[in-house]
Amino acid sequence: ARLGEPQADAEFLATRLDTLLSAGQTYWDWMAAYQRLQLNETFVGLADERARWIQIRAEAGDLPLIDAAEARQEVLRRQGNLVKARRDWQKARFKLDLYRWLTSTAPDLQPVNSPRQFPQALLVDDPTQAAYLQTAMRTRPELTINRQQQRIVEIDYKLARNQRLPEANLSVGPAVETGRGNAGFVMKA
Repeated sequence: ARLGEPQADAEFLATRLDTLLSAGQTYWDWMAAYQRLQLNETFVGLADERARWIQIRAEAGDLPLIDAAEARQEVLRRQGNLVKARRDWQKARFKLDLYRWLTSTAPDLQPVNSPRQFPQALLVDDPTQAAYLQTAMRTRPELTINRQQQRIVEIDYKLARNQRLPEANLSVGPAVETGRGNAGFVMKA
């Protein structure tokens, strides 16, 4: 049980790291969905503008009316893509909301409508990067779990070897000697 405590702590840390990784991936999925939404909004605007100009040219007799109908059809197709992109973004936002908490017990219920800009990543020099890498390798929860499991296996091995030793049982208890020339109460071993 004492060996299981550090293993449980390491498993908790591993679960925490997995949760943070999943939250990060969910954030970037949401960010990509937001950018796809913005692109589709731009595409609808461009298609609408193009359809408007084609309609003007078709009414002037410069283009056939079928071109104006096809341009309107393209606008509708792009509007459908925009609706899909908006739903994908909302779905990604709902998934991201699973990881947003104000405190350890209160979820953040304010909807996030657009991504915040993050500062540019800083370059880390080689000695600092090596130190970070060593710290990460030293504190990996999988390694701690593995070490604890090895210790448990060693103890199980010692117990198994002990089970193979010859058995010697000793029991002592009170007894009564009866019959001719008895001694009365005696200790039986």
